[in-house]
Amino acid sequence: MPTLILFTNVPVDSVTASDILRDATKAVAKIIGKPKSYAMILLHLVALKNQLLTVSLSQLEALVQVSLES
Repeated sequence: MPTLILFTNVPVDSVTASDILRDATKAVAKIIGKPKSYAMILLHLVALKNQLLTVSLSQLEALVQVSLES
């Protein structure tokens, strides 16, 4: 099963997490050309002392958009 794993150190409430999961599921399903039930999204909320990589939501949306256009 295609799986997208998202890690964030940004505090996320349950409503926001639900929105992220819904939108990510829709995007992955579109990318793979399958129903949403074929995609698994894992959202890990972590606290990092040393942040190695920072990706904003707008950057993630841009990456997904590029993937969809390819």
